[in-house]
Amino acid sequence: MEEARTANEKFLSVDPLSVLAHSSMLQLELLSGHIGTVQAEGLRLLTSSDSPLLRYLVAVGFIHDQRPQDALRVLRAMPEQVLTFAGQACRFLRLALEGQPDAARACFDPDLLDRARNVEIWSLNVSECYAFVDETDLAVDWLERHSERASGTIPTSRRTAASSGGSADILASRRSWPT
Repeated sequence: MEEARTANEKFLSVDPLSVLAHSSMLQLELLSGHIGTVQAEGLRLLTSSDSPLLRYLVAVGFIHDQRPQDALRVLRAMPEQVLTFAGQACRFLRLALEGQPDAARACFDPDLLDRARNVEIWSLNVSECYAFVDETDLAVDWLERHSERASGTIPTSRRTAASSGGSADILASRRSWPT
């Protein structure tokens, strides 16, 4: 993780305005459990960028912190139809938070899922989304895809994946919210 952080800091020093570099740093902070940093830095960045990827990361930070209303505030500020992967993931989370799991699932059409299969971090994001609407088998399948691409950095057995960080944390957080 430290090597990735160093590479990201170098990327930011070369291009401090890059949304991709900032998003990558926020993703590292999220994976490291630095939720407060993701929230504060992400909200600061959203004042100068309307990046769906930044929105997604900030919203997931609020979800991990069991602050669904703050996540909704961030997600509702985005236009309804942003056809990028991150835009659809934001829409998925918003609809799920609004109690519309079927509409949320419809955000991920076959074409988008085919593209997500080829990108390590998108596989993790799909897993997080599916975990959020209690699609545990799909969440674990996508977590395993992420793990395959990430050289085993996340547990691959269903038993350990279902009981360790990432998507499992989102599912556990969601279940503890009052309905």
